[in-house]
Amino acid sequence: MKVGTKATFVFPIIGMIFVSLLVPAFAEVETILTDKLFYTVDDVIHFSGTVSEDSTGLVTIVIRDSNDEFVMLSQAFINSDDTFEKDVIVNAKFLDHGIYKAIAFIKDLDAGSSTQFDFSINGSPVVPSVTSVNPEIVPSKTQDETDDENTKNSTEQTTEQNPVKPVIFTVPAFVDPLKDPKYYVDRYYNEPEYKAWFDTYYPDLTIEEAVGLDKQQENTEPKIIEEESIVTKFQQYIDESKDPQYYVDRYYNEPAYKAWFDSNFPDETIYAALGVPVPGIKNSTETSEIVEPEPEIIPPSEISSNKPSTNSEFSQLLLAVGGIGVLFGAVYGIKRKVDTNTEQIEANKTMLQKRVNKNSEQISQNRFWLKKKLNVLKPNSDPIDLIRNRLAKGEISVEEFQKLSKALQKNR
Repeated sequence: MKVGTKATFVFPIIGMIFVSLLVPAFAEVETILTDKLFYTVDDVIHFSGTVSEDSTGLVTIVIRDSNDEFVMLSQAFINSDDTFEKDVIVNAKFLDHGIYKAIAFIKDLDAGSSTQFDFSINGSPVVPSVTSVNPEIVPSKTQDETDDENTKNSTEQTTEQNPVKPVIFTVPAFVDPLKDPKYYVDRYYNEPEYKAWFDTYYPDLTIEEAVGLDKQQENTEPKIIEEESIVTKFQQYIDESKDPQYYVDRYYNEPAYKAWFDSNFPDETIYAALGVPVPGIKNSTETSEIVEPEPEIIPPSEISSNKPSTNSEFSQLLLAVGGIGVLFGAVYGIKRKVDTNTEQIEANKTMLQKRVNKNSEQISQNRFWLKKKLNVLKPNSDPIDLIRNRLAKGEISVEEFQKLSKALQKNR
């Protein structure tokens, strides 16, 4: 028997409904934090957080990149005080330069908690960064920064007694030792975004201290570039090989990109920043009417960074439940197929047995027939019997039989 086409679609739906009704509510992760907000290759991300009271099992941590693509999965044990900790090494799986998201949960992905952090491939700032997209996130201080702050406080106390203040140089991980330190100093004084990023992550350091320079001992002042236009500043974020429409589409379809642009270029439109005319605006000599441009709307399947996390997580859960339903349907279908094959095998065995029995009977009949034939063909050595048989078959007459019989009796 074959499973009908309708049953193939019905089984996954029944499985989804069955799982959704039977899955109970579990205690979940309440908070998840990282030890800092900026990481590069080979760094160690220290996750920590809390779970609901009396939670058991493992905390699953899923990391996704700025395109909402899966990067890796890790798990942590729940401590007796309802906390958890996990160290994850930034390895070759981290390929995308941008904002990453970590989701921690026990049983229900939607009931878990999440956090975000920046990942830089080469140590350069992430623009837009997690602090600009989510201003409510306050960067936590690393152990090195805490030690620097303690050293600075201790130095300030010493200064009250000793007027000579020691100079402390701290070189963060983003500084490339092969680059001239003035490269970073010039960027700090000429790129507002770079300055905002540095001041956010290193509030207790000057740019000179961070790159190993003493501002008081410098012979030359930082090179200040003349004020550039908004268009020129935005051009540094533009790939000239791409059509300007690419950035227009990102602006209208990616909330994170739009928020970053509006924050850094509040007095300009995306068209003005790109230096292209606004579609739909007619020449002022003809009419002052402005037709609102209709941006190209990218299908949701092609939008990555603007997908709401809740919808993404719900879609994943729905996909998982649907997969379970499909699995149930497949198992049921395989079982039906096995049962059908078993019945067919039994039927084939019965038919084969009948054929064997029939052939055995035919063989027995053939053997009897052959034996009978052989008996008929068996030669008779008695001459009297031979002529008697010929007489019976009409091959000789009675007179001939009598003559032959007499002749045979005389010769005996």
